Amino acid sequence: MKQKSIFIFLFVILTNLFANDNYLNQKFHYISEYATVIISKDCIEFDTGKEKGQFLEFPKFDMFKGEKHNYIILNCTIEEDFMLTLLYKTGKKFYRYSEWEEQYSKVSNKLHSSAALQAFQTVKTSSYITETDKFNEEIEYTPHGSLFNRANNPWAVSETAKEKYIIIAPRKYRVEGFSYAPINYLVFLNGFVCADKDYLYERNSRARKIRISYNDVTFDIELQDIGNYQSIKLPSPIDPLLNTEIKIEILDSYKGSKYSDIVISGIYYLDAVLKD
Repeated sequence: MKQKSIFIFLFVILTNLFANDNYLNQKFHYISEYATVIISKDCIEFDTGKEKGQFLEFPKFDMFKGEKHNYIILNCTIEEDFMLTLLYKTGKKFYRYSEWEEQYSKVSNKLHSSAALQAFQTVKTSSYITETDKFNEEIEYTPHGSLFNRANNPWAVSETAKEKYIIIAPRKYRVEGFSYAPINYLVFLNGFVCADKDYLYERNSRARKIRISYNDVTFDIELQDIGNYQSIKLPSPIDPLLNTEIKIEILDSYKGSKYSDIVISGIYYLDAVLKD
């Protein structure tokens, strides 16, 4: 049976989530523990104490330069739920450019008992960049067949590669007895987003026009040149309980100031548990 495809050229609703400060001085709850955070212009207040510093707004993303860490502040609203992530470098990391994602949320959707941004599982990449550092260690710019988030190295592919795609799927782990909301949005973290080396965003190329394919749906859309979360409304929902594979192809890019390699740092979805 010939597969049917829906072609939508730059027409699907794209929620462009530019960095903004509407989250300042508000309390957000850590997604897996009873902990909170409040960000202000000169302080981040955790339950364990305060970290003084300076809040900075940039065209691509917001930052907080603190006494202990440099934080990139990622945020978005999906289906009335506000998601906030503090991205920063710690002493412990699995890969050269992996960073800690500290996720907080404010769940306002009356149908959701809980909600968090969940990274997709990486199934396959067409190709990826490798390089050797000054210590003669090889760096692979790929999510390593694991979750496509900043706990891994970002995905970087050569501009000259014949094929530039990544295949992802919802995570397989589910809690028995819970009902999960359908996946209505894909959330992209475009470019090389690195809190400790924020200049890597501009130096490397970023995805511009992409093609998204899953089930019998195929459509093209243009990502914005921002290092904050940006969400794409899907033409038809995805059942999070099924192992639906989604193919993301890069068709065009925003050029980097130094490197031509195209980088995406993560792709997520709203992992929401429905109320009984």
